[in-house]
Amino acid sequence: MLVSSLVYGFDGRASLGADDPAWTVDRRDRFLLRPDVRRPLSVDRTVWPAAKSAAPTPPWTPGYWSSLDALLEALGESSRDVVVVALTVVDNPPTADVLSAGQAARPLTDWISLGFDVADSGLVSAISNCGFVDDQERTALRGRWAQRLNTGGLFSTVADAHAYRRVADRRVPEHAPFAVHEILVVPTSAP
Repeated sequence: MLVSSLVYGFDGRASLGADDPAWTVDRRDRFLLRPDVRRPLSVDRTVWPAAKSAAPTPPWTPGYWSSLDALLEALGESSRDVVVVALTVVDNPPTADVLSAGQAARPLTDWISLGFDVADSGLVSAISNCGFVDDQERTALRGRWAQRLNTGGLFSTVADAHAYRRVADRRVPEHAPFAVHEILVVPTSAP
């Protein structure tokens, strides 16, 4: 399936290899479709936090940088220790909220996909930041969707992400409509 995506922003995120102590057993049980994920990845900064050096973003963005150059300048030497990502919206008409920071662009071919998240226009993840109502819902959703998530807790295929987006729209109507977002690692050439 050909994926059509538009880049709406960039961010510097915490290392992929490190565990996140903020993800306690209780938090994993309450929020994650796949609780065994070592470091949950997401467009949602409360799930996958920005690196300290990337945290101060311009005031007109909802948790991401509108310019890759501005992000890399802010990161400076620390860009070697940070995962620089491009955030995209996939096969959906871009919402005004998500694209408010600037002009959408196409991803470059050397950017590496980490997978697909499902999030609302405020970048709240339906995969990892919308708690379960009860044990029955948790068991049912994990039984159907957990095996479709990769080691970062993101969907491996855009088809699965779109299918879950429809579930999320019904399950969490106060955040609907959700959109599918692809997270891409942007190779950097820090000295």
